Amino acid sequence: MAWNTISDKKNKRVYTSLTRFWTDKKFGGWFVWLDDVFYHALINAWAGDWTTARNCLRAVMDCTVPEGNFACLMSEHTEWVDRSQPPIFGFIIYEYYLLTNDREFLDEAYPMLLRSHMWWF
Repeated sequence: MAWNTISDKKNKRVYTSLTRFWTDKKFGGWFVWLDDVFYHALINAWAGDWTTARNCLRAVMDCTVPEGNFACLMSEHTEWVDRSQPPIFGFIIYEYYLLTNDREFLDEAYPMLLRSHMWWF
């Protein structure tokens, strides 16, 4: 996971991206592809790197659009805000919580999770 963990200078965050190769050349220095970053959060949490897991979750949470969904893809050059990917945030944040007991973060994420599910269903 560490190989694809990037420093996003524009948004001042560190998170695990899909690939380092595309980050600068294709997407302008940063991109959040929704389900990949969710899975990276889960894998980082399982590995005990809870800080990077939380950073990945925050990167996704930063990509919430006004309609309530999490954008499928966000980058410096691209915004796929009219679509999303499977609604797995509830599972991912629950697993993160079971591993960390971080109730404060769970409470922070819940309103976004609720809005996202209302957008889906």
